Amino acid sequence: MAKKLRAKQKKEEQKGEEKKEESKEERKEDRRPKFDVDEYIKKAETGQRIVVDCMFDDKMIDREIKSMVQQLGYVYSSNKKSANPANVRITGIGPRMKKQLEKVHYDKWRIKFTEDDYISQYPKEDLVYLTADAKETMTTIDPKCVYIIGGIVDRNRYKMITYDKAVKQGIRTAKLPIAEHINLKATKVLTVNHVFDILLKYMETKDWASTFLSILPLRKEAEAKAVGSDPTAGEPDKKKKPVAEVIIVSELAREQQAPADKKA
Repeated sequence: MAKKLRAKQKKEEQKGEEKKEESKEERKEDRRPKFDVDEYIKKAETGQRIVVDCMFDDKMIDREIKSMVQQLGYVYSSNKKSANPANVRITGIGPRMKKQLEKVHYDKWRIKFTEDDYISQYPKEDLVYLTADAKETMTTIDPKCVYIIGGIVDRNRYKMITYDKAVKQGIRTAKLPIAEHINLKATKVLTVNHVFDILLKYMETKDWASTFLSILPLRKEAEAKAVGSDPTAGEPDKKKKPVAEVIIVSELAREQQAPADKKA
């Protein structure tokens, strides 16, 4: 009898502790800023125009499409959290990508999706395709421009695919000023969500070096370059302590982080 009574008391004590923890979590939730949908839509409507070009449905295998959709999710998440969200449009959605997007309920996302290419939706003179193969280097973000990010995960199978597309369409190309502001040893290939986050962060800080150092994953040695330094100068002095550690992550690296699709 005594054992049953002790067991009952212990069970009640456990329930009491669980309720306390639940109350703590509820209080934490209450302190978090609520997502104001109307305010977000209002700000995004007049925000910097950014396009993710997904007209590469036939160039990717299933798991690469899955990775690309995951990156689009990160883009949406970053935009929702931003004090100054961008006016985001995902263009060129193909049937395979649409099928994968449906699995994550993309119809509830507060960004625009279209099967059409961007070329039919904006004045050509406003378009700037961001590609590492471009000859022109960005110096700032022009609020009048529409910046296009290539939405492809391809294991580097298709060399210069986004650059060649832009040239064929007769639109301007540009690359992020990574070499001009950061000393590092890594391939300058970024995931879609990293490029997007860089654009958002720069619009907030107006400082490329701090933007790159805050957004890029911290692995390889890197440091901000001195103002006016030669962007083609040699590697940073190994004896100096780096300002931060950074690696430029490739689409392949991001793709490998996502669970492999059995159909791939």
